[in-house]
Amino acid sequence: MDANVINELQNGLSAAYINGSVAANLAYKPAFVSNNPEEGKKKFIESLSEVLI
Repeated sequence: MDANVINELQNGLSAAYINGSVAANLAYKPAFVSNNPEEGKKKFIESLSEVLI
């Protein structure tokens, strides 16, 4: 794996789980995804299709 990708991933994980003030590329930050069928929200499918497209 490319050293730059590893660095970006480390920064994203650090920002999400350890220190929210760490500067990180949004593409490498994990996000909470949930569904709420009562409101017609299907965030998991929407998030997954964004990644795949």
